[in-house]
Amino acid sequence: IVYCNTGERSSAAAFILTRMGFDAYALQGGLFGMLRQQEKQQGA
Repeated sequence: IVYCNTGERSSAAAFILTRMGFDAYALQGGLFGMLRQQEKQQGA
């Protein structure tokens, strides 16, 4: 699992890793997306 702030770089990295034969996954939306989702769930 790879991640970055926005998900753009981690998506590119996961693509490259997959092409190299690894099972790679990127955190969709990055860390900012994860934080936004948590805020929605907490009602912030």
